Amino acid sequence: MTRSSVVSDDAKNHKQTLRAEKKRARRALTPAQQSAAAVQLARRVASSLAFIRAQRVALYWPFAGEISPLNLLQHPQANRKQWYLPVIRETTMEFFQFQPGAGLGANRFGIMEPDSANQRAIKPWQLDLILVPLVAFDAQKHRLGMGGGFYDRYLSPQRIAIKRPYLLGVGHQVQEVAELPLEPWDVRLDAIATDQHWY
Repeated sequence: MTRSSVVSDDAKNHKQTLRAEKKRARRALTPAQQSAAAVQLARRVASSLAFIRAQRVALYWPFAGEISPLNLLQHPQANRKQWYLPVIRETTMEFFQFQPGAGLGANRFGIMEPDSANQRAIKPWQLDLILVPLVAFDAQKHRLGMGGGFYDRYLSPQRIAIKRPYLLGVGHQVQEVAELPLEPWDVRLDAIATDQHWY
């Protein structure tokens, strides 16, 4: 059976249901479980060729139960890499460089961001590796996000036409689903890493 790229109202409702269910699942994890999962995720990502080869790495500040990628900042190779965090505008998102340990400020969602006042955003095609947060995923490397569309717009084919960065979705194992409905603007990931598996 071929999956349609046109999503019906039923499929959209299904996505909303999945989103609510998986948000609850990740928020239900205890602090100890969250911490252990973050350690396992960092080990898995740090041993990948995508991370080892990358010089410019974009990650995210965890929010609302998202698995934390921040342990990577303590990796022995961390000081050899340039690190970037997203800054959200009204309807867009850009990545700006930050130094581990530097001061950050909360945006309107309560997510920590670097000071972007005196620097230019890096272009998507200049990044080597982007760690992409998710609410749900399937083994075919499709991702369901929070619903704002920030990553889908940032990673649109037009914006990464010059060079596509390696797109690594990261999440808790409990966020896996059998299959996700697709929409035309959804961007497929190159791989997905969880605290338990690499897809």
